[in-house]
Amino acid sequence: MECLCGSSSVVERLLAKEKVAGSTPVCRSMYYTYIPYSKQTQHFYIGSTNNLIRRLTEHNANKTISLKGKGPFWLVFKEIFNTKHAAMHREFEIKSFKGGNAFHKLFQ
Repeated sequence: MECLCGSSSVVERLLAKEKVAGSTPVCRSMYYTYIPYSKQTQHFYIGSTNNLIRRLTEHNANKTISLKGKGPFWLVFKEIFNTKHAAMHREFEIKSFKGGNAFHKLFQ
């Protein structure tokens, strides 16, 4: 796990290495389903966004109401999608099996 305690550089390095299978570099929007972990609360949170760096920075700066005061957060999982619909669908799918075996298999 990498700590994303308000430092964009860690996230930028993480995303710079990311490639979508079979793609060629083009300027297009990508969407992410991501899971940050809070050591303070010992909980996983699940979300989707079109800007992972911005979103994680907001979480760690206490700028999101639902996660305010629950950080710092470590990014433990992410997937990249070409459409917002696909990312949101995956977010809801992961939320449906949160805490079960299927959820824990994401990290193996």
